[in-house]
Amino acid sequence: MISDALTRFLQPGTDPDIAASYATFAERARDAVFGFEDEIAFVDVETTGFSPWNDEIIEVAVVVARGPEIVSRWSTLVRPQKPIPHETTQLTGIDNEMVAKAPVIEAVVSEIAKAIGKRDIVAHNASFDRDFLAACGCGPTRLRGTWIDSLDMARIALPRLRSHRLADLSAAFGIDAGPAHRATTDTEVLAALWRVLLVALDELPDAVLGELARIGGDGWGPGRVLT
Repeated sequence: MISDALTRFLQPGTDPDIAASYATFAERARDAVFGFEDEIAFVDVETTGFSPWNDEIIEVAVVVARGPEIVSRWSTLVRPQKPIPHETTQLTGIDNEMVAKAPVIEAVVSEIAKAIGKRDIVAHNASFDRDFLAACGCGPTRLRGTWIDSLDMARIALPRLRSHRLADLSAAFGIDAGPAHRATTDTEVLAALWRVLLVALDELPDAVLGELARIGGDGWGPGRVLT
């Protein structure tokens, strides 16, 4: 049965068989086995703006999963050098009082790298998180894993959806979510969404999967990899 939430996000004119297939993805994702699955780090940062050079990180979260199992969780608020803009507080719920006693970013760079380790890294709109972390000294010399953009994967795997925002994808597939735009919540949602995307990718024609493998090279075939 197709939920009202999924129906809201399907493009008009979507073939009923495709819609019915989409409706099975969340349940199948809970039970699916994708062979041997390495540990993956799901990462999200909340920031005061969009520029890695002019704006600052105010929260970082890392969830490590192996298959459907959450192996570890790590998160911290971060105290920026400049006051948090009002619009950022409205979006994230993070205000200046909350970060007043939080560590500065320089103090947690090594902890971020330790939490992620050598694992491949999944993030939604990954270039954003990657560039902010790199700007604060947590770049490729510390993070050796491959960055995988779940936003690109969602656009490829779920072409009949009208939106591929993380909040909309979680709503469409009934993934329990707390407050949006909090790193701790978004990483948990992303870990669950990842398995939905793997199920959706498995539905694609072999020719498309072959092209994705070509794009990914020796790294990750199912998805568009950031290098």
